[in-house]
Amino acid sequence: MKGVVFNLLEDVVTQGHGADAWDAILDAAGADGAYTSLGDYADEELERILASAAGALGLPADDVLRVFGREAAPRFLARYPFHDGHASAAAFLATLDDVVQPQVAQIFRGSSPPRLDPELDGRQLVLRTASTRGLCAVLEGMVEGVAGLFGEVATIEQASCVRRGDACCTLVCSFAEVREP
Repeated sequence: MKGVVFNLLEDVVTQGHGADAWDAILDAAGADGAYTSLGDYADEELERILASAAGALGLPADDVLRVFGREAAPRFLARYPFHDGHASAAAFLATLDDVVQPQVAQIFRGSSPPRLDPELDGRQLVLRTASTRGLCAVLEGMVEGVAGLFGEVATIEQASCVRRGDACCTLVCSFAEVREP
């Protein structure tokens, strides 16, 4: 796992709960917390930190993953505006595998982001991934975070999940514009 993921998690936790909360989460996870964005770190270390965060925040692990994805996506895209030029969240997310992932691989050499198989039909997007990391809740949160950047709200149904024994995770995502009252 690339260090940028750890950096984004630190940003999300410290902005939402403070630096002391981040330090306590690291201590409970047995992690030192020194991550460079281009460095490589074990997936298991991220898993320990996320489990520690779930315990410290009193939230189910999937909720922590979803919040992380939702909060990290806008932060990442502020640094790397891959979404510029796209008309909608669905249109941007449909490019993740063909356009964004290769650009991420150039910036973060050796990264192994999950392969996505997007299928776009208007404002509905089906995202399939066979990632063995079991972090599909992060992807759900990222979809929500990206939708917010486009002034939209996402409704997500998880039709299949590798953690339930399915061959892949399938997210069926619908998008609607946020209407001002």
